[in-house]
Amino acid sequence: MERLVFADAWQGFFSRHRMETFSHFFDDVQGSCVNENSKRNVFRFTVEDMPIRTFFLKRFYRAQIKDTIGAVWRFGRPMSQAAIEWTNARHLQSHGIQTGNPVCCGEQMVAGFERRSFLVTEKVEGVCMVDFLDRQWGDLNRTEKERVVVELARLARRLYDANVSLPDLYIWHVFIQPDPGGGGYALSVIDLHRMIPNARTAFDRFRSVSRLHWSMSSRYFDDGLKDRLISAYMENSRIDLDHLMRCIRRNAQTLEKRGRDVDRYYAQAKLPSAR
Repeated sequence: MERLVFADAWQGFFSRHRMETFSHFFDDVQGSCVNENSKRNVFRFTVEDMPIRTFFLKRFYRAQIKDTIGAVWRFGRPMSQAAIEWTNARHLQSHGIQTGNPVCCGEQMVAGFERRSFLVTEKVEGVCMVDFLDRQWGDLNRTEKERVVVELARLARRLYDANVSLPDLYIWHVFIQPDPGGGGYALSVIDLHRMIPNARTAFDRFRSVSRLHWSMSSRYFDDGLKDRLISAYMENSRIDLDHLMRCIRRNAQTLEKRGRDVDRYYAQAKLPSAR
């Protein structure tokens, strides 16, 4: 069974450009591949409209059994990987957290289980934090750097307050732009595949800030800036600092045991194929 879901008026938009079926999106879209692995790929493509619109198409192949089990654990029923990201993105938006705006989702299901699926999102405004750090960080004074760190902390805190766990909240999954309201920065997040919308334990709720803290490379963030992340995260809360720091250390140990290297991820994020 095939199913397509469109947000708002996007069905009419894509229909005008003869994109109306699952195959039109999954098989026929032409663009540039920006990320790929054995289970999914991400394509950037444009639609000639007024103005020209830029989208990202994430295509999922060969859902693994752990993905199906994870969906049942988080949502109480089997869901395609695209439907999970669609649901997660809309959940974040309902809490005022910015992400790639989902405009279309499609899935092929067999006996209730995923065969293939896709998600189309609008281009995220701003630049990847890794590019921002590489190109602009050295020109910022201490006060401005702390302002950026405080915004990162507020992002993680909004996730905590919304009872959301985002285990992929790494620097390279954050986009930054000047706040249209002036005087600060606006942040968006991507890669919501493993998000838990209703975190069940304090450890899960702390995982977002723990992963963010781990991903703050010492090449850009000294201990003082990392401490500022924690203090800003804890503002006006009853969060237990000792419990939080234990979770941060535990997450760091877990990632180190898996052989994760922060600087290697920064290097990969700078490659043209990663954007």
